[in-house]
Amino acid sequence: MSFIPPTSCLGVLALPRDVMALLDLEEATGIHECLHRAPKAHRFLHSAAASLQGQLPCRPNRTKPPTIQTQRLAAVSRALVSSHRRRAACASGRVADQHPPARSLEPPISFGFFSVPAPARTALIGWLQMRFLPRIRASVASSCVMMRRVRGICIQRRRKPTMPTRRSRTPSWLRDAALFAAGAAVGAVLLLTLASPISLSSPALAAAGAGHGKVVRMSSAGGGSTFYDDPEVAYTMEPIAGWDENRAEWLRAHPELAGGGERVLMLSGSQPAPCGSPVGDNLLTRLLKNKVDYCRLNGVQLLYNTALLRPSMDRYWAKIPVVRAAMVAHPEAEWVWWVDSDAVLTDMDFSLPLRRYRAHNLVVHGWPHLVYEARSWTSLNAGVFLIRNCQWSLDFMAAWAAMGPDSPDYERWGAVLTSTFKDKVFNESDDQSALVYMLLQDGSRWREKVFLESDYYFEGYWMEISGRLDNMTERYEAMERREVPQLRRRHAEREHAAYAAARGAALAGAGLAEAGVQGWRRPFVTHFTGCQPCSGHRNEHYSRESCDDGMRRALNFADDQVLRPYGFRHAGLLSDDVRPLPFDYPAQRVVADH
Repeated sequence: MSFIPPTSCLGVLALPRDVMALLDLEEATGIHECLHRAPKAHRFLHSAAASLQGQLPCRPNRTKPPTIQTQRLAAVSRALVSSHRRRAACASGRVADQHPPARSLEPPISFGFFSVPAPARTALIGWLQMRFLPRIRASVASSCVMMRRVRGICIQRRRKPTMPTRRSRTPSWLRDAALFAAGAAVGAVLLLTLASPISLSSPALAAAGAGHGKVVRMSSAGGGSTFYDDPEVAYTMEPIAGWDENRAEWLRAHPELAGGGERVLMLSGSQPAPCGSPVGDNLLTRLLKNKVDYCRLNGVQLLYNTALLRPSMDRYWAKIPVVRAAMVAHPEAEWVWWVDSDAVLTDMDFSLPLRRYRAHNLVVHGWPHLVYEARSWTSLNAGVFLIRNCQWSLDFMAAWAAMGPDSPDYERWGAVLTSTFKDKVFNESDDQSALVYMLLQDGSRWREKVFLESDYYFEGYWMEISGRLDNMTERYEAMERREVPQLRRRHAEREHAAYAAARGAALAGAGLAEAGVQGWRRPFVTHFTGCQPCSGHRNEHYSRESCDDGMRRALNFADDQVLRPYGFRHAGLLSDDVRPLPFDYPAQRVVADH
């Protein structure tokens, strides 16, 4: 005999009376108890009842058999009660006593980094059902309600204010199919979101659980091995063969990282210990901020290293092991751009002209006539260089490092370099003179792939630049006042690339296109070589005031370009105070104080 619960119980259940009419007294009481202890189940039944509310009569109809929707919701209610009681019994230990698990002969399955025996499969699946099925059911029920409401709105917009005919009615099976498809889609998305990204039956994971001495070969592209699985490939200075092929294969396996132009990775670094100079740590922090700002504005990835990867290669030789390791760690990067810690990027609008270097593998700032004719060790500067991520570069760095402190002939190389370059004032083998020496060798395999850049300040000598920065600021402001007033428009920082391109196109008309000592274009990089801001051991030709003031001027000059989208600028290149920019700056002058 069916039982209809009292009104108070109906208020708790929020179920139609036709559904309750299909439940007996014990089931209805169980649902009432279940919902009091399981608020999530209460919400699920409430959503399911709401989705069927428009399809059920307001009062029970005893003359007609129950509809499919009514039977379905009643079945769900029974299942909910049964699941609730099983969990309660399991918690009290009765299920384990009454139904001991039978021993299964099925093979175990792989899950994560350990194997799950077959007897535990049922318990594992049960836990997953208890953990995730309530969320899936609630999502499906909510989706059904949403689909029914959207469908009702669309039908109301199409209908005319007349009585519906039999032809205009949507068949019940079509409505059920649409609701089922929507719920299934939501459930599938939820399952994919909650599921582990590692396959349960991955052979790589099975191999990992078989023993500790085996190499796990896996790839996010589908399980294939890459050069990372080869124990012969090292991040240290040991030689690597077939790098171009290995890198190309890795990029084919990761097409999402292979497109979008040539990627650039900027590298810089400093010593792990605190600076000896009183202002050294502050200057290094500001120098790091300068590089972070440039990389954020220009879409360049930055790696700042403070670890000495090869203790025997210290000071100016320490960058070679870092560049070598970064090439292996970042096969997606076409170029690795080393920038010394004491170098300041002073033109936030300028981007590397990579197409200019498409036939070369190494770019340094230098002059061919000083390298090949004058044979000067200062004919180029190795503090800033751009090197392609390829086999040629790995071989080049191995040959370069062979003249460094790791070489048993290190002292002999110092004597060779001193005798080769008449202007070299110390007998030690250094990275810069070693690089020039490699280019000077007859029949050198390196020379044709090295680009000596001198058309712009790829790396500018700070003594030529720091005293001219104020005049550069005035000339750029005059260009915006007279030539291109559109550049005065305030804009978001994310629009930096568009405004940088517009400003670069306007330089020629304002007479600012020429770079270098004779031009007034902003220097791309200002390198404070010889100042040693961290240790304080400056070159004897430079005073502390000239180095410190020059760095502050260059850093504030660059920071003014960063602060402009935020509506501020420094009160002066030697001042740490900032002033708000007036509307239509620089047509309107900056007020001296707030």
